Amino acid sequence: MNNSIYNFPMPENEKIYDYFPGSHERNLLDREIAKQSADVVEVPLIIGGKEVRTGNFGEVRLPHNHNKVVARYHKAGRKEIEMAIKASMEAHKSWSNLSWTIRASIMLKAAKLLSTAYRPVRLSLPVYALNPKHISVHRSSPVLQISTTQQLNNSTTKLLNL
Repeated sequence: MNNSIYNFPMPENEKIYDYFPGSHERNLLDREIAKQSADVVEVPLIIGGKEVRTGNFGEVRLPHNHNKVVARYHKAGRKEIEMAIKASMEAHKSWSNLSWTIRASIMLKAAKLLSTAYRPVRLSLPVYALNPKHISVHRSSPVLQISTTQQLNNSTTKLLNL
């Protein structure tokens, strides 16, 4: 048993900015959008904390300009899906062994970074749903793309030997 006294801040909504033309927040956002639109980013899969490149690409296009490709992401196949399931099960074990105070501290730090230092980046990210049966792909946050929910369920069942 831990006899510590914990002091976590009360939850608050983050500050709402107006983003008026010429405002500091608007200028930061405009610069980030221009920066992200200038280059085509290659997004690898991240499995077990390591970058995995399959060479099988999908494209991310601007929602308001379908001719503009902003990223190319590596698609996962059966092998990568099984690797990701195995890695996530291993991560679950180590994450579960952390005390709730450490897990809460990590999440609070991530939330603070997303609402402060990375706010312009977060707000400028286009989110794309590839297809209702696909998992969404996010421009700067590499997400495992799985062909269908059934493929994920089959891989999970096979891996767990259920």
